[in-house]
Amino acid sequence: MVLVVTVGNDLVQEGLKPEITTSFEVGFESSWLNNRISADFTYYNNKTVDNTVLTGVSTTTGFSGYLTNAGITSGYGIESKLAVTPYRSNSWDVTLGGNYAYMENKVVEISDNLEVLSLGGFSDLTGSYAVAGENFPVIMGTAYSRDPQGRIIVDAITGYPTSDGTLQVLGDAAPNHILGLTLDIRWKDLSFHTLAEYRTGNEIYNAGGTTFDFTGAGVNTVAYNRDRFVIPNSVYWDEASQSYVENTNVTVRDGGAGYWTMGDPRTDIAENYVTSAAFWKIREMSLTYRVPASFLKSQKVIKAAKVSLQGRNLFLWTPASNVYTDPEYSAANSLSNGNAIGLTSLSQTPPSRYYGFSIGLTF
Repeated sequence: MVLVVTVGNDLVQEGLKPEITTSFEVGFESSWLNNRISADFTYYNNKTVDNTVLTGVSTTTGFSGYLTNAGITSGYGIESKLAVTPYRSNSWDVTLGGNYAYMENKVVEISDNLEVLSLGGFSDLTGSYAVAGENFPVIMGTAYSRDPQGRIIVDAITGYPTSDGTLQVLGDAAPNHILGLTLDIRWKDLSFHTLAEYRTGNEIYNAGGTTFDFTGAGVNTVAYNRDRFVIPNSVYWDEASQSYVENTNVTVRDGGAGYWTMGDPRTDIAENYVTSAAFWKIREMSLTYRVPASFLKSQKVIKAAKVSLQGRNLFLWTPASNVYTDPEYSAANSLSNGNAIGLTSLSQTPPSRYYGFSIGLTF
């Protein structure tokens, strides 16, 4: 056996301060009609100073991360819950439930001489960032060069777009709308439970998309049957009129490997791989049978018993723009201990679909 001791990969700011959060919260809980209807509502507002974050540093320093205090963030939101039991009897019990949460977190400031702080990302600097004045956190990366009207600028000869070379905010990394729906049905000793969830308001950067395009395995590469095509919503500079002209006929020079695998017009532009992170998901379903007490009365060892079937992450629906994966498939832990949300790559195991069977006994 060989004992190996190494120095940690993270530096710690000298005089690191504790993270302090102050918050205000108000709400109510209520129920009516013998608990057939119940409702909860909460509003909260908070402010955090001296946020403790792990940011990246050049590996030439001998380290890869730097734990530091990073300014002030503020947030507010609501959390609500409603449950209704429209039918109840000795044999039947049907309950519908829902919960909704809205949240918004902003970076008030980072430091006197710093407006942008990297929380983690990739070698091309695409990543998750804290940006003063923006929601927390955001995805930043390269984007297309665009005219004042927001149209993509292409070369008048090749039809290829290019990046402006600067990092831009490409979307919010955290959802601000979360909706959960539940259904519980009981018939005598048999009960069914399901939970569905919807999240939206955020985007995700799919780093694996560059590999898919480069190898030709991505579905986007066959969008135009690998023929030449006009970049949608594009313009080119017209010398005669000294203005940008709507592009209706200048196609990309090569609709195959000469476009989809190239860096400048495609794979080096992070904007191409940012999609909506919205989703509907059936989080779980279960079917449980409780053995009747009359069946157990002939013995004195087992007081209660139940048999259950469960499934989790059973179904997923995403917007058409997301041709990659489950938005909860995250590279956060591999990049910066969970701070760099809104990113995914080919280095993680996707979320699993789970099926289970259990037997519960009470003695």
